[in-house]
Amino acid sequence: MWLGFRRWAVRIPTIACMFIFLISAVLMFIARQFEGKVPNPTKADLVTSVIAAPGISGAGWWLGWWGMVIGAAVGCATITDDLKVGAFQFYFSRSLRSIDYGVGKTLGILFLVGVPMFVVPVALALVRVAFSNDAHGLREVWLVVPKAIAWGALGTLLYGLTAAGLGAAIAHKRAAQATYVAYYMVVSFIVGVVSKFGVPWVDLFAFDHCWSNVGRELFDIPLPPNLPERLMPPPAWQSLLPIIGFCTLGAGGLVYRLRAAEVSSVGGGS
Repeated sequence: MWLGFRRWAVRIPTIACMFIFLISAVLMFIARQFEGKVPNPTKADLVTSVIAAPGISGAGWWLGWWGMVIGAAVGCATITDDLKVGAFQFYFSRSLRSIDYGVGKTLGILFLVGVPMFVVPVALALVRVAFSNDAHGLREVWLVVPKAIAWGALGTLLYGLTAAGLGAAIAHKRAAQATYVAYYMVVSFIVGVVSKFGVPWVDLFAFDHCWSNVGRELFDIPLPPNLPERLMPPPAWQSLLPIIGFCTLGAGGLVYRLRAAEVSSVGGGS
């Protein structure tokens, strides 16, 4: 797990997320100075716009991007690297159960993916609470913390399990990484274009759109004014279904690879 931070594919996203956090915190501080002084304020609090905005201008998009980078670099490679060097035989010869191996590797991947997907949203939520001017303001915003925890945990599982399961199922690092990145970028782009032509339900095929959509409703971020009904995004409960599906497929890929290792006598029994 800690060895993952030695990779530049993890260091660079971590540094980038630090900048995202600092910039977002400064924006929140500035917004607090103008609170109540701007006529007709929007319904959305700035913190919710910063950490959950579904558009490309929101930090939520950038966090998902860096989560994808870490997922591709570490999640898609962890199991395949062990397969390549024959580590399964070494691990299981020491009476390590396959389930323990799988849980340990998965937690390590989720820990790294959780840097952008979990740590930053929760830290921003805590900053938002700290910027509350009085007890009344604190009572109004404290719920943003559990919401950020839920949203961050959901994103960590989604991006981490999908990458880990894909890498385990394909059992070829480069192929898994290329598939993961291509699906994230190409499908996300196509879905974004098609949805603008009045087919918003296609958002359900892109897991980054699903995660952003859940965040939008979770943090009560208003949609653009006068948005036509045909362009309304799917409700959050519909976005949760494909998220559960992606996570299930990821977990299934891990189970499949560990069972295949047992059957082929690469590892011991569980």
